Amino acid sequence: MARVGPGAMSRNLLESSVKARALYRDCIRASHLIVRIYGLDCTPPQLEAVMRRQFEKHRNVSDVRLADALIWKGRLELEETKALFKTKTHVLRYFPSKAAQSLADRHKLRGHVESPIHSSKSKLLQTLLERNEADTVA
Repeated sequence: MARVGPGAMSRNLLESSVKARALYRDCIRASHLIVRIYGLDCTPPQLEAVMRRQFEKHRNVSDVRLADALIWKGRLELEETKALFKTKTHVLRYFPSKAAQSLADRHKLRGHVESPIHSSKSKLLQTLLERNEADTVA
């Protein structure tokens, strides 16, 4: 079995819950930064609510190894998000509403439209986007 550094594995559920609370506090502290650097159309408290929902989903985990794996994954997600390894679309996928998902899809499509590499197709895609938005408004 592979050796792990000190403090990586919790000895009991109490120790893992302390680590989970520390991760949660770090997420809440980072919410202002994440909203600002990704230009999200939400407030930090709204992002904090999304983060809290992610923690609430796994509140009743009783296996220490599973809890440690979730904490490790959460820490990795937070660090990757803060280091800009993700795009705005990746961050928006944590929001549960269909409106946020459609916003993420639209953001992704517009990113391709504005790309100079796809300039020959950009006029057609821009026209389709405008028609879709006009149909939505009408």
